[in-house]
Amino acid sequence: MLGVTLHPIVVQELTELDQAFTAMMAARVDALIVLSARLFEWQWRRVLDLATQSGLPTMYSFRGDVVAGGLMSYGPDLAARPRGEDS
Repeated sequence: MLGVTLHPIVVQELTELDQAFTAMMAARVDALIVLSARLFEWQWRRVLDLATQSGLPTMYSFRGDVVAGGLMSYGPDLAARPRGEDS
Protein backbone atom coordinates (compact mmCIF):
# COMPACT_ATOMS: atom_id res chain seq x y z
CA MET A 1 0.00 0.00 0.00
CA LEU A 2 1.29 3.43 -0.90
CA GLY A 3 -0.67 5.34 1.73
CA VAL A 4 -2.35 7.50 -0.90
CA THR A 5 -5.99 8.43 -0.46
CA LEU A 6 -7.88 9.72 -3.47
CA HIS A 7 -10.55 12.39 -3.09
CA PRO A 8 -12.34 12.48 -6.46
CA ILE A 9 -14.19 15.74 -6.97
CA VAL A 10 -16.46 15.95 -9.97
CA VAL A 11 -16.84 19.29 -11.74
CA GLN A 12 -19.39 19.36 -14.54
CA GLU A 13 -20.24 23.06 -14.67
CA LEU A 14 -18.16 26.21 -14.51
CA THR A 15 -20.06 27.29 -11.41
CA GLU A 16 -18.69 24.25 -9.55
CA LEU A 17 -15.01 25.20 -9.83
CA ASP A 18 -14.89 27.42 -6.76
CA GLN A 19 -16.85 24.85 -4.74
CA ALA A 20 -14.44 22.12 -5.82
CA PHE A 21 -11.42 24.05 -4.58
CA THR A 22 -13.22 24.90 -1.33
CA ALA A 23 -13.95 21.18 -0.85
CA MET A 24 -10.32 20.29 -1.55
CA MET A 25 -9.07 22.79 1.00
CA ALA A 26 -11.58 21.51 3.57
CA ALA A 27 -10.41 17.94 2.93
CA ARG A 28 -6.79 19.14 3.29
CA VAL A 29 -5.67 17.43 0.12
CA ASP A 30 -1.95 17.50 -0.59
CA ALA A 31 -2.02 17.75 -4.38
CA LEU A 32 -4.29 17.98 -7.39
CA ILE A 33 -4.42 16.19 -10.73
CA VAL A 34 -6.43 18.02 -13.40
CA LEU A 35 -7.69 15.48 -15.90
CA SER A 36 -8.25 16.29 -19.52
CA ALA A 37 -11.84 17.44 -19.95
CA ARG A 38 -13.51 19.97 -22.20
CA LEU A 39 -14.52 22.21 -19.27
CA PHE A 40 -10.92 22.42 -18.09
CA GLU A 41 -9.75 23.17 -21.60
CA TRP A 42 -12.23 26.03 -21.91
CA GLN A 43 -11.45 27.34 -18.41
CA TRP A 44 -7.75 26.51 -18.24
CA ARG A 45 -6.77 29.97 -16.92
CA ARG A 46 -9.39 29.83 -14.14
CA VAL A 47 -8.27 26.35 -13.09
CA LEU A 48 -4.62 27.44 -13.14
CA ASP A 49 -5.41 30.53 -11.05
CA LEU A 50 -7.45 28.58 -8.49
CA ALA A 51 -4.73 25.94 -8.14
CA THR A 52 -2.09 28.64 -7.67
CA GLN A 53 -4.19 30.57 -5.14
CA SER A 54 -4.89 27.40 -3.16
CA GLY A 55 -1.21 26.51 -3.01
CA LEU A 56 -1.90 22.99 -4.24
CA PRO A 57 0.86 21.32 -6.23
CA THR A 58 -0.98 20.48 -9.44
CA MET A 59 -0.33 18.11 -12.31
CA TYR A 60 -2.02 18.95 -15.59
CA SER A 61 -2.66 16.88 -18.71
CA PHE A 62 -0.82 19.15 -21.12
CA ARG A 63 2.57 20.86 -21.27
CA GLY A 64 0.88 24.13 -22.25
CA ASP A 65 -0.48 24.45 -18.72
CA VAL A 66 3.06 24.33 -17.38
CA VAL A 67 4.27 26.87 -19.91
CA ALA A 68 1.41 29.11 -18.69
CA GLY A 69 2.58 28.77 -15.06
CA GLY A 70 1.44 25.37 -13.80
CA LEU A 71 3.74 23.06 -11.83
CA MET A 72 3.95 19.94 -14.01
CA SER A 73 2.23 17.89 -16.67
CA TYR A 74 2.00 14.28 -17.71
CA GLY A 75 0.50 13.74 -21.11
CA PRO A 76 1.00 14.45 -24.78
CA ASP A 77 2.93 17.50 -25.94
CA LEU A 78 0.44 19.26 -28.16
CA ALA A 79 2.80 21.75 -29.77
CA ALA A 80 0.05 22.82 -32.14
CA ARG A 81 -2.08 23.97 -29.18
CA PRO A 82 0.11 26.16 -26.98
CA ARG A 83 -1.44 28.09 -24.11
CA GLY A 84 -1.54 31.83 -24.32
CA GLU A 85 -3.47 34.83 -23.19
CA ASP A 86 -5.89 34.47 -26.12
CA SER A 87 -6.46 30.69 -25.79
